[in-house]
Amino acid sequence: MSKHSIDNAFMMKGLPLSDNVHGHLGMMPPELLHIADEGCTEYMIMSLGQTLKESGVRKARKSVETTFQHIHRQLAHNSERDSGRGSTRSGVLKTSRVNANEKEGNLFRVLCTSFTDTSKATLHPALEKMGIVPKDFQACVC
Repeated sequence: MSKHSIDNAFMMKGLPLSDNVHGHLGMMPPELLHIADEGCTEYMIMSLGQTLKESGVRKARKSVETTFQHIHRQLAHNSERDSGRGSTRSGVLKTSRVNANEKEGNLFRVLCTSFTDTSKATLHPALEKMGIVPKDFQACVC
């Protein structure tokens, strides 16, 4: 494949296989692991961390981390293993040293965290301060 203007089977006019932007990789749908677990999930967690940082409410970040740890321990006792396993190595708001499955599990735990009374007292006001409706945040994470 080439990005140069040459005639080949993939770039024939009227043949909807690919284009000059996506090339031949645009023919196939993206796979879920790289789009959701490695991509969107990571950006959602990073965005939450950045939003809490910009809100100026330090108590909210600490509260999310602490509540996340409690929920993670409670889910470890659950016999259902359908949700991602999650990771507590570097905290929930940091995505370094966390694989795709753990990011998915962490996002699920963040969703569970957002429904707790502690979050309603700390996380929700921080989100509202940034102009984010907590119910919209929860719907987005779902």
